[in-house]
Amino acid sequence: MRFHSLLLLPVLANLTTKSRLERTPSGVGVGATLTQLRAGLKGETCKKEFGVHHCWIGNWEPGRVISDFRLVRDRVSVVAVGYVFD
Repeated sequence: MRFHSLLLLPVLANLTTKSRLERTPSGVGVGATLTQLRAGLKGETCKKEFGVHHCWIGNWEPGRVISDFRLVRDRVSVVAVGYVFD
């Protein structure tokens, strides 16, 4: 976490978790199956890129927020929420 230099307010750029305790309001999180992820999210995109299978909500454009769910053997292994910089 970093702090805004003038206001001393925290500025979050990225949050990553492997905890099974952190969940979306629909219950999607680490340990969820691909089927559960697709049922619990709306508007997700899923791809295998560079050997990584992941699904995300949001837009990979500067100024946007993304929620990314990395899958291993069709189960969510890591969840990352972050702000997209240019």
